[in-house]
Amino acid sequence: MSRTTFVKGLFLFAAAGFLNIEAVENETVMNWQKRNREIPEMEMQVCCDDPCRRYQPRLDILVWQADEDGLEYGTKMEATPIIGVASSTRTELLDLDFDWDPGFLLGFGYLISDFDSWAIDVNWTHIHNHAHGRTTSEGIEGQTTLVDTIVPTWVNLLFELRFGASLASAHWDLHYDTLDFELRKSICLSERLLLKPHFGVRGAWIDQHYKAKYDTLLLLAADSTPFPRLVTFIGDTDFKAAGLRGGSEVVCRLTTEWHLFSQFSANILYGKFEVHMKNLNDQSLGEGGVLPSPMNFFASEHFKRIRLNFEEAVGFGWERLFRCEKYRLCLRAAFEMSQWLQQNELFTTFYFRGQDTISSFPVRSQGDLSFMGVRLSGQFDF
Repeated sequence: MSRTTFVKGLFLFAAAGFLNIEAVENETVMNWQKRNREIPEMEMQVCCDDPCRRYQPRLDILVWQADEDGLEYGTKMEATPIIGVASSTRTELLDLDFDWDPGFLLGFGYLISDFDSWAIDVNWTHIHNHAHGRTTSEGIEGQTTLVDTIVPTWVNLLFELRFGASLASAHWDLHYDTLDFELRKSICLSERLLLKPHFGVRGAWIDQHYKAKYDTLLLLAADSTPFPRLVTFIGDTDFKAAGLRGGSEVVCRLTTEWHLFSQFSANILYGKFEVHMKNLNDQSLGEGGVLPSPMNFFASEHFKRIRLNFEEAVGFGWERLFRCEKYRLCLRAAFEMSQWLQQNELFTTFYFRGQDTISSFPVRSQGDLSFMGVRLSGQFDF
C-alpha cells in the first residue's frame, strides 16, 4: 500500500468519525429539547378527541342541596300587651331546612369521525331532594296578654286559626329530572387550552310536593271551652318543559394527566305548570254552642310559561391513556350550581264566604329554585 493511499484512507476515516459525532450530538440536543418542553408532544395527542375512541360512556355521582324561595311556613310572633302599656313585637320568619341528597347522571357520547370530529352526547340527570321545618309556641294571643304564637302562611286566619298555632311543621319533596341531547366539539386553542362548545335540546320534569300542618286551640267565645284542631295545607306543582340549550367548557392542562376546567350552560324552555292546593279540616264560623265543622278548600291552576335555567361548574380532573392510546379514563371532581327562575308557583287564597257575600283573591308566593353541590364523575372512552 502506497503512502498516498494510506493517507487518503486515514482522512476518510476521520471525516466519517467526525460526522458521526456531530449526528449523535444533534440527536442528543433534540432529545434534551423534547424532554424539557413545557408541554410534551404526547399531550397534544390527548388534547382533542381521538377518532379511534368513538364511544364515551359516563357516570356522575351528585350530592346536591336544593333550595327554593317562598316556602316559609309561618311567622313566630312574641309580643307584649297592646292596650294600656307601651308594646313591643318580635317576629321570626320560619323557613325550611334543606337537606343534602344524592343523585346521579348517566351519559353516553359518540364521536363522529366523518363529521369533523363532532360528538353526540345524551345525558340524563336525576335527583330527589327534601326539606323540613318544625316550630312550637305557647299558642296564646290577645290584646291585653302576652303573645306567643305562630301565624300560619298557608291558611286563612279568619276561619282556621283565629288565635294562631301552637305547633307548625312543613315538609317539601322535589323530584328533578332532565334529559339533554347535544352536539359537542373539542377545539385546541393552544398546547394548554381546550375549548368544548356544545348546543342542543333539553327536556325537564320538575315535580314539587309541599305539606304544612298547624295545630291550634280554637275558642268560640271568651268563656267557652277551647278545643284542639289540626289544619293541613297541601300544595303540588308539576312543571314539564322542553327547549334549547347551549354552553361551553374550558380546559386548562397542567400536565399530561392533570387539568382544571370550568363549565357554563344556559337553557330556555317552554312548558306547562300544573298547580293544585287544598286546605283540609278548615273551620266554618260556628255560632253559640254550635262547634265549627270541617270545611275543606281546594284551588288549582294550569298555565304555560317560558322559563330560564343556568348552570355553572368549576373543578379538576385526571386522565390517562391505555393500550397505545386506544382507551382513555377520565376522573373529575367539581363544585357546581344551577338556577331555575320562577319555579315556585304556589299561591295563598284569602276568601270570605258569608250568608250574602263571597270574595276570594290569590296572593302569589313566587320564587326561584336553586341547586348547589359536588359532582364526582368518571368517563371511559374506547
